[in-house]
Amino acid sequence: MLRFGPNGIPLSCKGRTWLDALYDVKELELEAIEFQLLRGIGEPIPEADLIKETGQELDIFIAVHAPYYMDLLGDDESAGRSIEYLKWSGEVADSVGARLVITHVGFYGDLERKEAIDRAVVMVRKIRDHYKKKKYEHNLGIEVHGKQDLFGNLEEILEVTKRVSGTVPVVNFAHLHARERGFFKKKEDFEEVFEELFSVEAPFIYTLFSGLEHDFEGNELRFTPIKKGDMRFNPLAELLLDNEDKEIVVISSSPLLEHDAQYMKVILSRIEEKRIQKAIAQKAAEEAAKIEAAKKKKEEAARKKKEAEKKKKEAEKKKKAEAEKKKKEAEKKKKEAEKKKKAEAEKKKKEAEKKKKAEAEKKKKEAEKAKAEAEKKKKAEAEKKKKESEKAKAEAEKKKKAEAEKKKKEAEKAKAEAEKKKTGTKSSTAKKSDTKKSTSKKTDTKKSETKKDTKKSASKKSDTKTSDPKKDTKKSTSKKTDTKKSDPKKSESKKSTSKKADTKKSTSKKSDTKKSETKKDTKKSETKKSTTKKSDTKKTETKKDTKKTETKKSTSKKSDTKKSTSKKTDTKKSSSKSTSKSSSSKKSGSKSSTKKKG
Repeated sequence: MLRFGPNGIPLSCKGRTWLDALYDVKELELEAIEFQLLRGIGEPIPEADLIKETGQELDIFIAVHAPYYMDLLGDDESAGRSIEYLKWSGEVADSVGARLVITHVGFYGDLERKEAIDRAVVMVRKIRDHYKKKKYEHNLGIEVHGKQDLFGNLEEILEVTKRVSGTVPVVNFAHLHARERGFFKKKEDFEEVFEELFSVEAPFIYTLFSGLEHDFEGNELRFTPIKKGDMRFNPLAELLLDNEDKEIVVISSSPLLEHDAQYMKVILSRIEEKRIQKAIAQKAAEEAAKIEAAKKKKEEAARKKKEAEKKKKEAEKKKKAEAEKKKKEAEKKKKEAEKKKKAEAEKKKKEAEKKKKAEAEKKKKEAEKAKAEAEKKKKAEAEKKKKESEKAKAEAEKKKKAEAEKKKKEAEKAKAEAEKKKTGTKSSTAKKSDTKKSTSKKTDTKKSETKKDTKKSASKKSDTKTSDPKKDTKKSTSKKTDTKKSDPKKSESKKSTSKKADTKKSTSKKSDTKKSETKKDTKKSETKKSTTKKSDTKKTETKKDTKKTETKKSTSKKSDTKKSTSKKTDTKKSSSKSTSKSSSSKKSGSKSSTKKKG
């Protein structure tokens, strides 16, 4: 909806009150009015409630312009005074039902453009917050200014209104025309401004228009009637008609007030009439064009029908000729295909026979080859089995022979030990020196045997445990102690003829013989150790060559070593028994001699 109205009480209004102005505006067929609060804070508006009610009934857009002298960017005193003016203006606007309070910002002073915008945002936000606190329904409008030293080009106003919600940009085209040095001349110039205004979220667009005199430095001098200014309203009217679905307010700020407001409406209606006439003419032209197009279409249809019939006959004739031609070609192709098929069948038959014959020959050769390979493999396996059986037989015989020799040696050894044991029991009355020699020799043999057993077990890595010589010696000593505890009466009955002198000589001889025997034993043990070391080195060399044979014989050897160790332990026990008997006989002899002395 487009609204037009004067900037103040109309000149033709007989009563000079705001209420009279509303009725006069309605009689003039205008839809808006801007009331002026020129000289600071004054008295409350008389009949404010009635003005509010009348404005709503007559559907008149009411705006209130705050006092013109504003300095929101100045010092604290000036800025504080300006804020008070705006607070009072907001109160007045709310009382009369106005939808907008309009204000300027003031001088830049010493501030840079960015600093001025930031300070303006702060001050405007303070006023907006006061209006919200008071629950005023009207918006706060920030108007552009027509002088270069005052804050208010279009970019600055838009920046402030975008940053502070509840504010509206107010565009006075006369101010902008002066500030931009006569910018507005055609419709596109006004379109640029309206695009910027549409980008701001506002409930309506509020503008002012009039004639103007300005200098070339971008400063306005004075407002003039629209007809006398260099800015024409017609381009703006074209743009307003393009956006008449939006709520746009245009206030006449010229000296003629309501007359120029009506003049703008006249221009708008003339442009609208021209558009209607143009639309009617265009519609008539379109209808004539449609009739002409229908006529041409009918003629074209008739022409096309004739051409279609002609083409149809030619197509049928052509189709018939092509059908006959295709029939002949099909018959020709059929004969060629049958001939080709027959030739291919014969060719395939020959190829199949040839292939079958080649496959048969190939299978025959493969069968003969497989047969030869099977016979060769069978022969090789038979020879391999024969060699393995001969090898196993030789190993078994060798093992059997070794076991027989080993058993033979063990039997001879057992026989020798038995004879030795027998002779030991008969010569129980022999001297202590003889018994000690035998015991020392036996211990030496035991040590050498235990050393051989331990080396054999280490080389073969068997799990069999060798007998501990220390344990054997402990057993022999325990047996000796047992013989010491034996009955002295038996020893006295056996040897009653010996004397003290004989016992002393025998003890001295025993000590001499013991020393000589120990020396001989040490030499023998050293020679045995050297021989065992040589044998070990030979065994390690032979092991590398005979690893495979040893793995097969390892199980049999383990069983043999177990048997040999058991036999050795038996011989050790028998020797320890003989030594114990000899020692007991010696002790009995010594006891008998002591008795004789008594």
